[in-house]
Amino acid sequence: MGLKAFKIFTYLALVTLFAPAVLGQGNKLFVTALDENKQPVPKVEVVVDSFYAAVTKPDGKLIISMKTTDDPRHLQAVKNGYDFEGWKYDTTSREIVINMKITGVIKGVVKSKKGNLPIPNVDVLLVNTEARPGRTNEKGEFAIQLPPNISPNLPKKYAVYSFGLQSSDFEVYERDGKSVIALQQIPARPVVAVKILDNGTGRPLAGKVLIADNKRNESNEDGFIKLPYALTTKYEYRVDGYDVVNLTYDKEQQFLLVRVQQGLRNESDTVVVTTRTGEKLIIKVDEFESLMTARNEELSSERTRLQKEAEDIKKKLEGENITEAQRQALLERLNRITSDLTKNKTTSDSLSRLQAKVVEEVNNKLKLAQTQRDLDQKEKQALALKQKAQQAENQRNTLVFASVAIILLLLVIAFFIFNRRNRKQNKLLGEKVTEINRKNEMLEESKNILDRKNAQLKNQQQELERQHTKITDSIRYALTIQESILPAQELIDQTFQDYFILYKPKDIVAGDFYWFAQKGGNSIISAIDCTGHGVPGGFMTMIGNTLLNQIVKEDNITDPKEILTQLNVKVKETLKEQVKDEGRDGDGMDLGLINFDMDNSLATFCGAKTPLFYVKSKDQELAYIKGTNISIGSTLSRKKKEFSSHVINFEKGDIFYLASDGFQDQLGGPNNGKQKFLKKKFIALIETVSSLPMEEQAQKFEDALAEWQGDSDQTDDIVILGLKV
Repeated sequence: MGLKAFKIFTYLALVTLFAPAVLGQGNKLFVTALDENKQPVPKVEVVVDSFYAAVTKPDGKLIISMKTTDDPRHLQAVKNGYDFEGWKYDTTSREIVINMKITGVIKGVVKSKKGNLPIPNVDVLLVNTEARPGRTNEKGEFAIQLPPNISPNLPKKYAVYSFGLQSSDFEVYERDGKSVIALQQIPARPVVAVKILDNGTGRPLAGKVLIADNKRNESNEDGFIKLPYALTTKYEYRVDGYDVVNLTYDKEQQFLLVRVQQGLRNESDTVVVTTRTGEKLIIKVDEFESLMTARNEELSSERTRLQKEAEDIKKKLEGENITEAQRQALLERLNRITSDLTKNKTTSDSLSRLQAKVVEEVNNKLKLAQTQRDLDQKEKQALALKQKAQQAENQRNTLVFASVAIILLLLVIAFFIFNRRNRKQNKLLGEKVTEINRKNEMLEESKNILDRKNAQLKNQQQELERQHTKITDSIRYALTIQESILPAQELIDQTFQDYFILYKPKDIVAGDFYWFAQKGGNSIISAIDCTGHGVPGGFMTMIGNTLLNQIVKEDNITDPKEILTQLNVKVKETLKEQVKDEGRDGDGMDLGLINFDMDNSLATFCGAKTPLFYVKSKDQELAYIKGTNISIGSTLSRKKKEFSSHVINFEKGDIFYLASDGFQDQLGGPNNGKQKFLKKKFIALIETVSSLPMEEQAQKFEDALAEWQGDSDQTDDIVILGLKV
């Protein structure tokens, strides 16, 4: 009995030691991303079974909790600067190893913040590296090859520029293994002077050559250059021997601040070239190109002069009014010119061969230096791998030794304990085995019940997901229909000097929209706030858009007062049956509508619970006209009222604003975000931004909304029209 008990205890001891390594994994997946050198790869985007997504931590690992204990079937992984090679899965430990391969190619795309459109033909630079800049293609995509000593895992700081000046106001984020740069473009502005600064130290650089509009100008001791004539920020600004990192424009002084870093230089300042006669020449590479250019210009000028003189002599020789002595003198001079042209060609050919030898020698030195750097890098990597392998071997040996020692100690203790309490333990063991078997049966039954419940829940979840997908697809298709009714921006561009449209639906489908039409010499525009938002509001926008098109385009009505009157009647007729059946009296819409007569500089406004704000260009004073206190289509008010219209004589540069109440009703600010923005703050905001360009005004409205809203949800749909005539 002693030997049997000893074997049983030994088995239980081994199970106690090693069971945690293989049990208790549950529904979790343990993921590790490694490169070809078995080094961890951080920030890898991992998607399992097209549903579970996560990003690896700095140690290249992550844990994904699955809803079931099923094995994963599909896995995708992306990381900028790497290629996904494949993955391996251990069904016992539920461990996944993702294999990534370093490419050293950083890919990305440059888009505009406004409209999310690709920006082609801009240069993207990795600051403080020797990597050559990448230029975006028609899709805004770019690629930068990293030097061998730069890891793709290091933080990336970008500089973006095109034709010299480029805004530093841009956002960078990683998505689908690419760097996405959202850029705020800057309009052209005059530049009368340039100042060159070192990007690392901030000190001015003297004696540096600025290249702009194919002109070269040298900076003074303060790094300052006064341009011979005014350029604009759309020109390309380069500094000889340097890479442009950032450009900043000073509006008051109208000068450009150019920050640069040392450009990628040749590996050697001089090369040794052997001539055809065996003579060795030592040539300075940085001076060689300018010397060659000057010498070739001299030879070209001399060749042109000799050829012209030869042509003149030939014409004289063809003449009849010259003596024999003059003819002989001209022939001798023609022979000397022919000899000089031959010498000129020989010299030019020699310079071309010398230039080819210099280029070949420079390329050889560059290749040699690059090879040496590659060898040094590989030696460092090999040494690091050897050290890590040695550390891993030492840790493994220590762990094995400690495990063996613990197992032996447990075996010795178990041997003595079992020998002393053999019979008592056997009895207790029998009772425990019986109890365990009984509990196992109960657990098995419970497991079967849970499996059935889980299957039911899974089916219900799948049905809910299918229903959710169908509803979401329907709403998105409704969004596509709604977007199709919005006016084309090309039509608005033809009417207004400048403008902006701030359109922010609360849900996928909006209850607010804007409308525009041209009829004869009239340009009619409106901002409309329909009852509700989301899908119900979307249906109301379709009704409003259809009726406005019918009234203006088919019935040829252009007077704002008559348009609102007809719209009120038609909306009531359209909603009459629904109001009668459901007892809803408040359905309808609020709107402000302006008819611009550009030929006579007249603007006629009529509003339904929607005001008009406008700013005169002369005095920059804000004027405010209330709309009539009637909602289109509403039957709540039993009093008969008529809409009031207002005629305004405008001048070039006047700005008109139409807005729904969504911005003013937005909750946020202090008091736990429960306070409305209100009309008073909205008017103050218009007064603050009205002097700015329209694009900047739109940005100021968005910034004010985001600051007031904070972490709160958007309260209502928002539409704001800013129109500059």
